[in-house]
Amino acid sequence: MSARSKVGAHLAVWSHLFRVLVVASMLLAAIATLPSAASAKTSPISGIFAQGASWEAQPQSQRNRDKNDDDEDDEDDDAGSKNIKDDDEDDDSASNDDDVDDDSSSKDDDVDDDDDDDSSSGSSKNSKLPRDWTRNGVISETEYESPQYGYVVEWDEPWVIDDYYDTDDDDETATVISDEDTGRDEIRLWVPDVSGLLTVQFTPSNGSDATDVQDYWESDEYYEGFTDGGEYLASDGDEERAGVLFLIGDPEEGYIGYNEITMLDGGDTMLALYLRAPIADFLDVYGEGNDNVEVDGEEVFDILRSRDVRNAIRDL
Repeated sequence: MSARSKVGAHLAVWSHLFRVLVVASMLLAAIATLPSAASAKTSPISGIFAQGASWEAQPQSQRNRDKNDDDEDDEDDDAGSKNIKDDDEDDDSASNDDDVDDDSSSKDDDVDDDDDDDSSSGSSKNSKLPRDWTRNGVISETEYESPQYGYVVEWDEPWVIDDYYDTDDDDETATVISDEDTGRDEIRLWVPDVSGLLTVQFTPSNGSDATDVQDYWESDEYYEGFTDGGEYLASDGDEERAGVLFLIGDPEEGYIGYNEITMLDGGDTMLALYLRAPIADFLDVYGEGNDNVEVDGEEVFDILRSRDVRNAIRDL
């Protein structure tokens, strides 16, 4: 082979190698744009921990309007019943003589009935609770046990079970949820006088930790989930526990939200708390949660100090 032929052959080889390197570089660049292992680990977060945003569909202001309508209806009912009462008094005076004889003859029967009622009252302690509630973890009007995880939530006044969103055809707005497909157990509580709302939620971690959830709750993506928008205010936490405070809607007429996440079962389970209340009442509701709500005997809302919450709200 001549020298010219050898040079041409070498050039062809180097040209081929150059093209291979270019293609390899393009492939590496494309791979770099794919989601990393870390982002893949946190991808379920936006679906699970956006719950606090999704159930804002009917805010506290609607509750207040409904309450005012109910109060007006009650006033009309009271006015109408006054006239009925006057008529009843006339009827009662005419029937008193007959009632005396009937009462004397029925006392013995009443005693036997009372004994029967007393003996059966213990077994019917929770008979007035909806079956959907008891099936999904509600033990009494002040106690709940997560069906899938076994953790017990207890509360005292002013907290009550929130049945405002409870519907027969929408699991996402049910008062009590136990979804075995997603591993989510959930109960909703509220303070009626000030419309303070609290959701207690247990869910699998899917490999995420409290920092991953905190990052999501601080992101623009999370606040875009609120109908009236949201704004980050303050936060604190680590890989085991975290809390995030934020504004929902307008500073003049909006609400304050607080989300808290705690790792359980060695990191396999997460306890998420979602608190919502009007700006003027939030500190009181936050304190009532800390004083009167417990999960397995442990206080809630103790990550952000009340002073830090007060300062964040004052700066709005």
